[in-house]
Amino acid sequence: MANWKVGADRNLPVRDATWDGGEAQASIWAWAGFNGDSPEPDKAKRCFLVYDTDDPEKKGSYKLPFARIEDGKPTAIGNGVRNCAARLSQTDIPKSVQEDAQKVIDHYMEKLNPKSWISGYQTKAGMSFIKAVNDRTVTGLSSVMGNVDDGGDRIWPGAYGKTLAENSQRIKHLWMHDAMSPPIATIQDIKEVGRGQLPQEMLARCPEAMGALEVTRTYLPNERADEVYQGIKAGAIDEMSIGYDPVKFDFENVEGKGAVRNLREIRLWDTSDVNWGMNAATMNLSKSLSLYRGMSDDVLISNFDALMHEFKEGRVLSKQNLTLLRDAVSALQKLIDAAEPPEEETPKALTERLNRRMRMMQREIDLFLVR
Repeated sequence: MANWKVGADRNLPVRDATWDGGEAQASIWAWAGFNGDSPEPDKAKRCFLVYDTDDPEKKGSYKLPFARIEDGKPTAIGNGVRNCAARLSQTDIPKSVQEDAQKVIDHYMEKLNPKSWISGYQTKAGMSFIKAVNDRTVTGLSSVMGNVDDGGDRIWPGAYGKTLAENSQRIKHLWMHDAMSPPIATIQDIKEVGRGQLPQEMLARCPEAMGALEVTRTYLPNERADEVYQGIKAGAIDEMSIGYDPVKFDFENVEGKGAVRNLREIRLWDTSDVNWGMNAATMNLSKSLSLYRGMSDDVLISNFDALMHEFKEGRVLSKQNLTLLRDAVSALQKLIDAAEPPEEETPKALTERLNRRMRMMQREIDLFLVR
């Protein structure tokens, strides 16, 4: 019987790069002497999350590679770590070993991206349904539970239970998640509803749905709120989104879906009417992304929202497009990191907003790369 233990080296240099598990393992076997008569398990175990201590000289005794050999030295690769995060729960090793391996994953993800990883403020839009419109009060369904959305997430029933019990009075209803502007409506009621309360139209589009978030809100008597309300009445605005922090989550591989993040607990900050959210449409981003290379700082900042919107609409990215996207994200992060400490509220709020959007964009890239 195998005796699985974590042997991963937590002090390897780490960088983001494309990942091929087979090529990575081949480089490890060659470096650690496993292709000859003198294998060195102490070398090999550094590059895998777990290994069998009872038979360490066999290649089959190593699972979950996350590093490869570069210039004669092992290097942890971001996409290798993300791949391990997606596969860990499905790996046949003891639960206690899985927990120890998860600590290694968390360690490297923090080194890769300490400001975002896969936590912090995020937004999620998807299938929505307007149930009722009456005298400036609208009841709608959003945030479908149980299905895998186009962002690679699955929200589970009960995920909103704690936040609604403890924080419902602080949740705001916004337009396009614009936290810099006042709310456009007051939330009268917000709750999880089960599958039995979903309309047939929703179930037909999403047969695996287990429930949704139901939001009843009354629109304020001002110009912007009225514009949104009239758009809802006319059917021009029919989607909602949520702004949230993921609190408890895990990963799994789902056939036909790839790496999926299971959201078990969510801290909800806002609900929002939106023009559109994540969808299954695909588009060629070459032209739009190429505009960001060499762009001046002020133009880059002013166009970042548009870049983010276009990325959310499409999931077909070539390596060139992904490089361009990373360039834009990196340039913005450097601007934020280099900014002088703001003395006034407006620059401070802008900096915080940009940082929040940076986390959202980086998280989208992370999940795309896991697939």
